[in-house]
Amino acid sequence: MKPVLLFLCGSCLFAAGWLAGSWREGSKIPPPVTQTGPSRTTAHTRSTPYAADSRNTRLRALAEDPIRLETEIENLSTADIPALVEILAARGGINGLGWKERSKLEQMVRRYYDESPEDTLAWILATRHEGNRNFYIEVVLEGISSEDPARAMELADRYHQETGAAAPLTTECFAHMAKQGADAMLRALELTTTDKEDGGVSANSIEFPKDFDFAAMAAGLSALRSRMGEGEHLTFMPNNFIRDWVRRDPQAAYEWSLSVDDGSFRETIPFINGLSGFFEAYAEVAEPAEYGRFAAEATMGGEITENSWRNAFRALSDSLDSVAIESFFAEAPSHVTEEEVLKKLLDISNYYGGGQYDQLRSRLFERMTEEQRTRYLPDAPAGVRRKLGVE
Repeated sequence: MKPVLLFLCGSCLFAAGWLAGSWREGSKIPPPVTQTGPSRTTAHTRSTPYAADSRNTRLRALAEDPIRLETEIENLSTADIPALVEILAARGGINGLGWKERSKLEQMVRRYYDESPEDTLAWILATRHEGNRNFYIEVVLEGISSEDPARAMELADRYHQETGAAAPLTTECFAHMAKQGADAMLRALELTTTDKEDGGVSANSIEFPKDFDFAAMAAGLSALRSRMGEGEHLTFMPNNFIRDWVRRDPQAAYEWSLSVDDGSFRETIPFINGLSGFFEAYAEVAEPAEYGRFAAEATMGGEITENSWRNAFRALSDSLDSVAIESFFAEAPSHVTEEEVLKKLLDISNYYGGGQYDQLRSRLFERMTEEQRTRYLPDAPAGVRRKLGVE
């Protein structure tokens, strides 16, 4: 029998429509703005080899003189920015630069985009070094996302489509897309897909609109995961997705979390931790007695497996309230004695350590009678005995 939450919120509304304006499925990026006069870049491409050598010499000298660079950077020709940035980036790589040097690069890249956006994007896309290329587009996106998130999304989409790399979208971009609805949010998340193992994962909380359709986004995440190739994963996920969904509709959040509780989601979509993620969020909104009751019913109400004990232990660790713990044991299946429950939970605690896990382990052991401890300790895992300090 499926457990039912007593603490229920109103159901979510249907998802908002697909993106408005320029952000639509299959929409084209506006063509580059045609310049009315000869640009500095055009003039430079017609320069003689001697002029090019002289220019490179001048820029290298400028890159090697921080004081001079500081005084001349504001008057630097727009056409010289890419070459100077690449000279500076080549000195040990961008990741090897100090924060002052990196800030200078950011300043120049932002200025280049402000004065010549299409040339900047073309230069970024043509950059072969993946780390440098990602740094440049991230600087651009950070510079425009707060004022023009729609344009930032256009650039991110083009960058992802042409390079295959994860787009380093900002929190402002995701917040903007959330306002457009679940489909828009999913499209933004998909742009962060990568197959790089060392690509890293980031997460921030974003503000979901009151009418945001969490169920539609959850279904979309399941579909997105099924389309991912081997080794692919998202590099961003709002870390408050489950928490905010639980606050609005805990029953729906529970049922979806249960459906993805095989551990595979966390490998491809960060911060989706099945029942563990659900209980962590539910502990914040449910009354202790209700929390303990539901934790027992959800983890031990059906066939009890090793994973059931793991989920039960993690669920109890998310609410160490004594009322919640009492309620959990009161709701435990009648065919399993409290001594058996305590033994299995203590055994499974061998895989967890620190903070709330240590506290729960101690409370469970203290709940045992002297006779139960005598029967348990001789065969208890060595790690459990060590963590309890009873070796």
